[in-house]
Amino acid sequence: MADLARGLTGLLDREVIDGTGIAEVFDIRLELSTAEMFPRAPRAIGDADGALPVADPQGLTIPGAVEKLGLKLTSAKGMAEILVIDHVERPTRN
Repeated sequence: MADLARGLTGLLDREVIDGTGIAEVFDIRLELSTAEMFPRAPRAIGDADGALPVADPQGLTIPGAVEKLGLKLTSAKGMAEILVIDHVERPTRN
């Protein structure tokens, strides 16, 4: 389940944390549309902005695909460590 959470983190624009407590290994297949898997890619010729459609009739949303597995994604707030680089200089020759 931790691997699934890491994979979903890559698909969503937020951190997904495994809260199931399940440690077994599963072979999981999510049925998603191409628009859900690659949200920044253009959907068709002439669709250069890559915006997602309001409803995608060709596939499931990510939460819908996860629900088909009997799981649920819930939104929560929490603490996170963030590294901020506020200044960069070229190295000098020694």
